Amino acid sequence: MGHSYWLCAYVVSLNLVIASAAAAVATISASQYLQQGIRLLQQTDADPTAPCGSQHVSYMFIDGLALPPGDFTLAASLTLSQSLQSRQQSDSLLLTAAGLTVSVSRLQGTLTLSMSSGLSARYYLQVVNTTVSLAVADQQRLRLCFDFNCPSPASVTGFTQSTAGWLSLPQSSTQTLQLANITLGSRGNVAVLDTSLNGLWVAPVAIDVATAASAATTATQYFSSISAQSTVPPTVTMDPIISNLFGGLVVGGPVAVTVSSGSAASKVGLKLRLTFYGVAPSDCVQSSCGDVVLESFAAGSTVQGSTTVTYPRAGRYIIRAQASDMMGGWASKDFDVLVRKAGDTHGRAPCCRTTANIIAQQLGRPIDPYSFRPAWINSSATAVGWDWNYLMGSEDLEAERLFDYGLLAPVETGPVTTTTCPDSYLAGPGSPTVYGVSATPTVNVYSNQGHAKRVAILPQGFNWATNPGVPFSQMPSCVTHWTSWTADSPYGRTVFGSQ
Repeated sequence: MGHSYWLCAYVVSLNLVIASAAAAVATISASQYLQQGIRLLQQTDADPTAPCGSQHVSYMFIDGLALPPGDFTLAASLTLSQSLQSRQQSDSLLLTAAGLTVSVSRLQGTLTLSMSSGLSARYYLQVVNTTVSLAVADQQRLRLCFDFNCPSPASVTGFTQSTAGWLSLPQSSTQTLQLANITLGSRGNVAVLDTSLNGLWVAPVAIDVATAASAATTATQYFSSISAQSTVPPTVTMDPIISNLFGGLVVGGPVAVTVSSGSAASKVGLKLRLTFYGVAPSDCVQSSCGDVVLESFAAGSTVQGSTTVTYPRAGRYIIRAQASDMMGGWASKDFDVLVRKAGDTHGRAPCCRTTANIIAQQLGRPIDPYSFRPAWINSSATAVGWDWNYLMGSEDLEAERLFDYGLLAPVETGPVTTTTCPDSYLAGPGSPTVYGVSATPTVNVYSNQGHAKRVAILPQGFNWATNPGVPFSQMPSCVTHWTSWTADSPYGRTVFGSQ
């Protein structure tokens, strides 16, 4: 006997309205991505007594949805925690942006710009307190400045030099300097520059240093002044049709989604992104494909994007809409979609469970993954020995409770994601430090991605947390997971209370 399916197409209209930011100082404005100063450094277990708070950051990621697509200036106000010519760190990563890696060698007192293609430029650092700015124009030219000084590099490999400190990609290069995202520090084993960051700004133009110098006494003062505008967050609204989808969408049916956003006074343009959590791309052939993501950009005051997805299983799903005006305006809103089995026209299957196991009186009752209580499944069940009276008894609809796939949607963090010191000592899928999955104690996060973390909460003073040499026989008795993951977690640091 075959299955019967309903294939239904629904058009979901999501109207995203972006409120423009207030007028910037003069004609140039910038976004400030640090609300307070942080200490950038590499996390290590070498000294378990070292300070470990939310201001100690080993990695920061700025989402490309919030960044301008063309020319830009990236500026960072730095205070190096150690003097130049220090031998404690010979080569340390500061940041990556637009395919460029910025690293500092205290041993040589230099800052190096490099690209994966082998291009590089090396500059001498003069002071430990400076605002480093990187300007990129036409996705081909770049200039590095220290405060208001833009020197020529001490040595260059591959770049073409021109006047006023500008460098250009060679004509033979197939790379472009496009700002896909910005990262500071590292989630891996790369040495991270130990420095205090007092400010981090991005402007949607390649700022002229002479103009900046005439407007402020210091570079930090200048970037602070052009980012002082009051930013109005974007607002997100959705067509009411979305509320009618409860009881309407059917598993296996294509869902056409159209998204639009607009702003009456957009300066840079508009970007929007839709993420369909729990729906794999159509060309997915492995478990780490991720979710269907649609991104759109327009230089004008409106932008629109459309796509069609198919939900593979009945349950509750989340569509996340994120909108950005690339000038600090950011909005995110989650929309619930309930996908029902074919035949459940009255919405009898309850919503929703978050556990893998079904708890119901009719625990053994056959369940079809696509159709709601189809007649043929009872006939098939009796043919293999099921009792007809059992199948025809009073129903326990708990067996049909739908699963909440909304659990796959991570917490929205906005355009900036940081890995702080306490984060580094939470083990499990998706955490910065992962234990117990290979012969080495630390695995790069890219090889073990996920939406959740495993945390062991122990009474304060329990010595297992600070002594990785305790034998497994003395592990907490509540740990019964078959992987015995706590036995492979060489913790060397604890976080007490809310610290």
